[in-house]
Amino acid sequence: MTVPMSIKKNIGMGGKQFSESSSITGDGVILHDVSIPAADAGELTTRTDADTGVITVDDSGHAITDSDKVDVYWADGSRRGMSVSSVSGALVSIDAGSGDDLPTNGTTV
Repeated sequence: MTVPMSIKKNIGMGGKQFSESSSITGDGVILHDVSIPAADAGELTTRTDADTGVITVDDSGHAITDSDKVDVYWADGSRRGMSVSSVSGALVSIDAGSGDDLPTNGTTV
């Protein structure tokens, strides 16, 4: 199935406006509506090793459950695809994933 697509660009520079339009066609298109839950802020309260620890989240009403995959971000790094091994109230145990080594205890995540 051939799928047409229109591309329109408007660029303003130096008080001037430039417009461009073009059309392209492709063999198909795949669209996904993805629901991404809001992030839960917290603190790394236990760091067992470079990829294992416990996060104490600020809101014990979070929606994180056992076996979830989570991405963890801090000021100068991140670790993605971490497995949630257990959840007890605001305590979320995490393991594995890929990316930077977990930061030191007490780091805001």
